[in-house]
Amino acid sequence: MKINSFIFLFKIIFFCVFSLQIQAQIIGNTKETYSGQPLPFVHITINDSIQTLSDIQGVFVIPDSINWIKIVFSKNQYRNIEILKSNQIFSDSILFSSIKLNYAMPFSYIEKTGLLEKELILKTLTNKDKNNPDFKGDYSYKTYSKLLIDYKADEETELLLRSILKYFFKRMKSFEGKHHLLLMESATKKNYHNYFSQNEKIEGNQISGVKDPSYFALNSQMQVYSIYNNYVSFAFNTFLGPMHKGTLKRYQFEIVDVVNRKKDSLYVIKFIPKKGKIFDAIKGYLYINTKDYAIEGFEIQPDLDLVFDMKIVQQSKLLDGKYFPTQTATKLKFESSKNSRITFSALGETFYSETKTENKFKKKDFSEFITKYDTNFQNKDSTFWKSRRKIDFDSIDQNTLKFYDKLGKIRSLEKFFRLGERLYQGQIPINIFNIETNRILTFNIYENTRVGFGVNTNDRFSAKWKFGAFAGYGIDDKQYKYGGLIEHTFNTINQTKLELNYKYDLEESGAMPSLSNLYQFSSEPLRKYMVSYFDYAQKMSFGFQSRISKYFHLNSSLHYFDKTPTFKYVFNNSELNSKYTFNEFKIGVKYAFGEQLIQMQNQVFSLGSLYPCFYFQYTQGFKSFLLGEFDYQKIDLRIEHSFNIIGLGKTYWQLNAGYILGDIPYSLLYVAKASFRNFSPLIHNSFETMRYNEFVSDKFLSLHFSHYFGRIKIWKNKIAPQIEWLHNLGFGSLSNPDSHKEISTKSFEKIYLETGLFINDVLRINLSGLYLGLGGGIFYRYGEYAFPNQKDNIVGKMSFNFYF
Repeated sequence: MKINSFIFLFKIIFFCVFSLQIQAQIIGNTKETYSGQPLPFVHITINDSIQTLSDIQGVFVIPDSINWIKIVFSKNQYRNIEILKSNQIFSDSILFSSIKLNYAMPFSYIEKTGLLEKELILKTLTNKDKNNPDFKGDYSYKTYSKLLIDYKADEETELLLRSILKYFFKRMKSFEGKHHLLLMESATKKNYHNYFSQNEKIEGNQISGVKDPSYFALNSQMQVYSIYNNYVSFAFNTFLGPMHKGTLKRYQFEIVDVVNRKKDSLYVIKFIPKKGKIFDAIKGYLYINTKDYAIEGFEIQPDLDLVFDMKIVQQSKLLDGKYFPTQTATKLKFESSKNSRITFSALGETFYSETKTENKFKKKDFSEFITKYDTNFQNKDSTFWKSRRKIDFDSIDQNTLKFYDKLGKIRSLEKFFRLGERLYQGQIPINIFNIETNRILTFNIYENTRVGFGVNTNDRFSAKWKFGAFAGYGIDDKQYKYGGLIEHTFNTINQTKLELNYKYDLEESGAMPSLSNLYQFSSEPLRKYMVSYFDYAQKMSFGFQSRISKYFHLNSSLHYFDKTPTFKYVFNNSELNSKYTFNEFKIGVKYAFGEQLIQMQNQVFSLGSLYPCFYFQYTQGFKSFLLGEFDYQKIDLRIEHSFNIIGLGKTYWQLNAGYILGDIPYSLLYVAKASFRNFSPLIHNSFETMRYNEFVSDKFLSLHFSHYFGRIKIWKNKIAPQIEWLHNLGFGSLSNPDSHKEISTKSFEKIYLETGLFINDVLRINLSGLYLGLGGGIFYRYGEYAFPNQKDNIVGKMSFNFYF
C-alpha cells in the first residue's frame, strides 16, 4: 500500500513537472506579409547569441527559460524584423503568434563563388552518398499529403466564372475567403529497395466534392524526394540539380547567412546558374550543416520564366546515418497575364512519418507497378484521417468540407475533372459514350478535308467491354470511310484483352510499321497530314495482347484485308490499280527493362525506363487462305532510348529495321519515312530533306538522333531559346524492282545522310495557361544522295513546343 502511494505521488509530481515543461515555451509563426503564407527557414537570433530556424510551416519555439531582451528575424530577400521586449505591451504568446516579413529584393545574380563556398560544396559532394537516402539502403515511410487550391478574382470575373460553372455546381456561391476551391488529402506508404524495386501504396484519398478521387491520388509521386540526385524533376520538366559532380563549373554559390548552433553551424547557401551556361537549371537555397556536411533543407524553383511561379521547400532530419525528409511543401501561383483579373494558387504539403531503415526487402517483393491502391482507399472514415493528419484543419478547411457536404457528393466536380482528362486524351464524355474529337475534322493531301464522327463506350458503360464506331467523308475524294470495334478486357493490371476490328479507310501506302501506339516525340503525328500516296483499305482483324511477365508485353493478331492504290500502279501482270488481298498473322513483343508503371482506375500509364526499349514483330502472309494472294514474311525491329548527359543536355535516338522475304505489292513495302516540305514543322524520327516516296525497299535500316543542349538565357528569364542538333541516316534495298510499274522504285543501298541545327522557343507566346514556343532551323542533305545544286540540299523547318 505504501509503495502504491509512493508511485501515485511520483506520477503527480511527474505530471506537474511535465505540464510546466509544456508551458515553458513560446510557440510562434513566421509568415509572408502579403500572401499570408508560412515563411520557412527564417533565421531567429535571441539576445544576439542564441540562434535557431523556423521550420517549413514557419513555426519556431522560444524556451520560456530564456529571458529574452531582443529577437531578430531575418531571411535573405526579406527585411529584418527586430523586436525589443522593452517596447512591447502584448504578452509573448500574442506577440509571436504571427511574425510577418516583407519581401525586399529580387533573386540577385552571384558574381563569383568564394573559397569557403567551394569548400562547403565539395565536402557536401564528398558526403553525398552517405547522406542520400536513395543510395544503398532499404527504407519505408508513410506520408500524409494535403493540397489546397484557391483563386482570387474581381467581382466581374467571379460572376462570369459562376455562370460558367453553374452546370457543374448547384447554388454556386463565392469561394473566396470562405472556402477553398479544392481540398484534397491522401495517405500513402512507400517501400524502397532501389530505383528499380520500389512501390507506393495509396492507403487513403479524398477530395472535396468528388465521390471517386482516384484521378487525384498520385500527388506524392510528383514530389521531389531527394536533392542529392543529379537531376530534379518538377514543374513538368527535368532540371540539372546543384549536387552533381561538376556543379562548380555550372552553378555559382554564395553564403548569405550562418546559423550558429550548439554543436554545429548551418550555412545558408544561395545558388544560381552561371552566366552563359547552356542547361536547364534551377535556383534557390541549400541549408548545409558542418557536422555531416548534409543538406538539412532546401528551397528551389526553376530558373526559367514559366506561366506559373513554383517553389519547392523541404526539410530533413538525421535517421540511422542518413538524412530523410520530414516535410515537403510545393507552392504554385498562376496568373493568365500581367493584368490578370483572376489568380490561382496551390499549396501542397507532404509530411513523412514512421521512416524505417531496418527493412530487408528483396527484388521479388516488387513489380513494375510503382503505385498501387488499397482495396478500400476511397472509403476511409474520419478516425483514419484523424490518425494520419499531421496538421489540423483550420476554419476555412472545415468550411470547405461543410460546403461540399451541403451540395452532396454530386458528380459535378468529378465530371468537371474527368472532362479535362478526356479532352486531353482527345475525347468528350457524354453519359456512357466518349466522342473522339480527332475524327470531327481532319486534313490530308488526298482528301483535303474530312468531316466525320467517332464514338466509344466508356467505363460508365462497362469496365470490361468497349464498343466503338466511326464514319467520315472526304471532301475531295467524295468517299465515305467507316469502321467499328469490339474489345473485351480480362485483366486491367496485365492489360490482357481481345479486340475485333473492322474498317474501310485510307492508309498510307508503304507505311513503316509503328510497332507501338506511343510516339517518342509529340511532333511525329504531324507527318500523316502531308502523306501523298494512299490506299483504300478494307480490313478485318482479331487481336490479343497481354503483359506476360515483368517488362514483357505480347501482342498477336490475325488480319484479312484488301488494298486498292489511289495512285497509278501495276504489280507484275495485274491490271492498273488492282485490288490486292492479304491474310496475315502477326506476333510482336515489347521489352522495356526497368519500365515503371502506374495503375489508375482501369488504365495503366508508363513512366518510361532508363534503358532502351525494344519492339520486335514477325509477320507471316498466307496465300490461298481466305482468298489471300501472297506468301511472305516480315521481320520488324525498333529500338529507342533517351538519356541525360550531365552538363551537355539530353540525347534521344531511335533505330528502325525491317526485312521482307517474298515479292509483294508496293502497299506493303517499306517507303522511307520522309517529311520534306519547305518551312513545314519539324517532325522527329523522319528524314526532313527526303521527298515523300523518294525511296522504297524491302530491307532497310534507319537511325534517327537528336540532342537537346539546354536553354540559353539571353535576356533575364524572358528569352531562353533551346538548341537542338539532329542527325538522320539510313539505307535500304529492293529485291524485285521490276515487279512494280508506273511508280518510282528507287532504293538507297548507299547511306543517306542529313543533319540539322535548330533554335527552339525563340519566341514564346503566353496562351493563358500554356506557352507556345516558336523556333526554327535548317537541315542539310549530304553524302551520296545529295543534289547537284546545293540550294536543294538545304531545307528550312519550323518548330512548335507547348509547355507550362
